Amino acid sequence: MSDGSDKIDRFRRAFERGEQGQVDDEDAWLREQGFLPERVDDEWVAQYFRENPTEAVDQTEELETVAEDLGVLTEAGGVMHLPVVGESGIGKTVFLQTIQQAVEELPREMPVRLVDADAFDEETADGRFQLRVLQDDLRQLDEVVLLIDNCNRDREIEASLRAIGE
Repeated sequence: MSDGSDKIDRFRRAFERGEQGQVDDEDAWLREQGFLPERVDDEWVAQYFRENPTEAVDQTEELETVAEDLGVLTEAGGVMHLPVVGESGIGKTVFLQTIQQAVEELPREMPVRLVDADAFDEETADGRFQLRVLQDDLRQLDEVVLLIDNCNRDREIEASLRAIGE
């Protein structure tokens, strides 16, 4: 069994490519894969993965893509949204956890937070909502990789994302 170091090493190299701006255009990649970016929605994605289960996240190429995009973002600044979508049970949470571990192992120190959108409306012991606690945490950081799992479980996800971005 592998210790995962190859995956982490590939992530690091892809991150470095991203820092240098060596990435492909996402829309072009989607088109090469047979996707029409303007027509992709949740139902289309669900149907696609039902018909093509082997196309679900296997993490290797996807990790490299995420690493390149993160590398670009760290050099250019700003906010980037990289959605990870698919049917329940295909490994999205594991994929996000792998990204978290890989970012933590980069030579460049970069804080990373993995949060569950399902918990945004839960109260903490001091009576604050988890979403507000996250906002306060993020305000203390100049740079952060924020990974949000289970966005489909937050009925107000668009408002939550806007609040996080403030």
